[in-house]
Amino acid sequence: MNNYYEQSEQTIRTFGNRSPLMVFSIATFFALFGAGASLFTGLSLIWAAWIPLCFVVIPPLHFLCREFLRLQERVRVLEKKLEQR
Repeated sequence: MNNYYEQSEQTIRTFGNRSPLMVFSIATFFALFGAGASLFTGLSLIWAAWIPLCFVVIPPLHFLCREFLRLQERVRVLEKKLEQR
């Protein structure tokens, strides 16, 4: 179970430490991949929903990971201040 939490924290750190430009690039890559896949599969309705979802899900996920890391650091600082009392 401990390994699961370590992997989760590593994933959050990886997502949170990416630059906004990298996040935009990743979202664009997934959107273009979906558009390309729709050309070959003929499932344009499914992939038409996929493209906007790339830009609705990936950037907020990045933001939430970044906020989680910021709040985690803030809790550490507050815990250290509390121990010093």
